[in-house]
Amino acid sequence: MLGRLGKQPIVQMALLVFLLSGMLHAGTEVRGMAFKEETAVATFTASGLMPGTLSVMTYNIRHAWGLDQTVDVERIERDIRQMDADIVALQEVDRWNPRSGFQDQIGRLGERLNMAWAFAPSLKLGFMEYGNAILSKYPIESADVHVLPGKTEKRTMLSVTVRVDQMPVQIWTTHLGVSEADRQQQFPLLMTALEQTDDSPHGQGEPDLLMGDFNMLDSHPLMQAIMKGWKKARPEGLTATVLSGRELDHIFYRDKWRLLQSGVRVTESSDHHVVWARFIRQDAWLDAPPSPMPSVDVRATIRVAHSEVGRVRRDL
Repeated sequence: MLGRLGKQPIVQMALLVFLLSGMLHAGTEVRGMAFKEETAVATFTASGLMPGTLSVMTYNIRHAWGLDQTVDVERIERDIRQMDADIVALQEVDRWNPRSGFQDQIGRLGERLNMAWAFAPSLKLGFMEYGNAILSKYPIESADVHVLPGKTEKRTMLSVTVRVDQMPVQIWTTHLGVSEADRQQQFPLLMTALEQTDDSPHGQGEPDLLMGDFNMLDSHPLMQAIMKGWKKARPEGLTATVLSGRELDHIFYRDKWRLLQSGVRVTESSDHHVVWARFIRQDAWLDAPPSPMPSVDVRATIRVAHSEVGRVRRDL
């Protein structure tokens, strides 16, 4: 494969830069995190709903490599636009990688969707990056990266703080390792970081929401630690978040929030599906319960999911 790629001038240049710059990981320098504040400021809520509500989604986009074996970041954009979430957590995001056409995927999505964004590279190969990102309709006030070691592949946790109705809201996302050995290393560090966030230099208080690709069912023994201090947004109807039928992508929230609705939206833009949830602050709920979000056609979703199970290659 390298022989074929080497015949392309642009790839030759990329490989040369890679050889000169070497391999880096996000843990070597937190300043390597890309952080951009530009965009949508709302008067009460970004989604136009009643004050105190927040809609989120998590999505492993597999560098926009769809089930048709082509890379198309515009499909990812459409998926996000259709959900119209205030906060979007993304995993397996490429920046300037030849396999995805040297696109800055998070930069392009942020610009096209008019959303602020933060990016945490889990791996760097020369100028090429791969990792986790968060898009937000609210300006991002701060962002932090925590590195998770792994024998197979290093991973990261990304946290951002946004202000919703003048209240700071702290959002975390991660993508844990594929191997059990890596997750055994990574998960305790994830829990420690969550517990110590009150001591962070930004002083924004405890995390509000945690979401991402955990590569584990919520019944896994490691996941029980989260269940003690968090609640899970359990999807209504279809629960499979990957084509194999397993539920590996999760959204967790604290008691200060009340879950209004959650679900899984099937897509062919990746081997993972969109997992979404809508919340309201408990104090806002006491003032005026909102009307429910439009329901998802679960029957159609299940039909599509079943038709695609045979096409899965592996869970990431």
